[in-house]
Amino acid sequence: MSAMPIVLPSNRDENWRYANLRGLARARFEPAPAPEATQLGDIAGRLPAALPGYARLVRAKLQLIERQLSARGDDSTLVNLHLAARVGEHAQFELARIGHHGAKAQALDTLELQLDVGASMKLVQVIEGALASRSTAFVEHVGREASLEWYVAALGEGTQHHDAFVHVTHAAPGARTLQCFRGIATGRSRVAFNGHMRVEAAALGTQTDQSLKCLLAGAEAEADVRPQLEIYTDAVKASHGATVGKLDADMLFYLLSRGIPPATAESLLKWAFVSDVLAKLPSPELRSQVAAALERQLPGAATRAWS
Repeated sequence: MSAMPIVLPSNRDENWRYANLRGLARARFEPAPAPEATQLGDIAGRLPAALPGYARLVRAKLQLIERQLSARGDDSTLVNLHLAARVGEHAQFELARIGHHGAKAQALDTLELQLDVGASMKLVQVIEGALASRSTAFVEHVGREASLEWYVAALGEGTQHHDAFVHVTHAAPGARTLQCFRGIATGRSRVAFNGHMRVEAAALGTQTDQSLKCLLAGAEAEADVRPQLEIYTDAVKASHGATVGKLDADMLFYLLSRGIPPATAESLLKWAFVSDVLAKLPSPELRSQVAAALERQLPGAATRAWS
């Protein structure tokens, strides 16, 4: 039996319009060799310190921290992850996703989530590093009174390209979704977020709120944010907003007038821009670790902002 051909997406697909697929088209899809003990030891040694209180799993409530690391000395890694989960009746699932990819890595991931009656899901994702990344998510409210909070921060630099598509279907009454995206593009980088909210006719009393914002901090930087609403009932409350702007000149002048160096002042404004997402990380220890990881892109900001 011959192997099935691999069908790749293209930018002609509406939901992949902004993704950087050039490297993916050139990639060779071969199984990765099993890691050697020395490689596993190296990765374990580079993981940040364990967070207190995260060794215990409770059946009805799960807090999960996912870290993605590229192999040392192999920045050209191709990462392709798939996560599927069903949050049961009145269960709570809190997921933090932190990427630590090399400068030439390509990262793709797909999430499929279902929320049952009274279930709640909170996702906080920080995207930085990697030459190109694409995150695709499909979430369905299948039970009454299910709730979803979705927070994403994407920081692009150089020629990096970060793209995300999140499709949320509200199929039961009383569903609630809050979506918050903050993206910063510097240099010649590009960040994009496409958030699609679908409300079925049976989903009476649904509430959705989208806040999608991008900051351009480079002469050749690009940003694309696209809120979409597809609603089939009048009994719904839906709000959305999408903006793309630059650093506030008045705020920058204010910081400079207080003797703060220009580079630090810009970092502070960028930090404030993404703090809506970073503040949602589940513990102070994790927030400190993420702040340390972002020190190269936002020098001096974390020390001043969280001191």
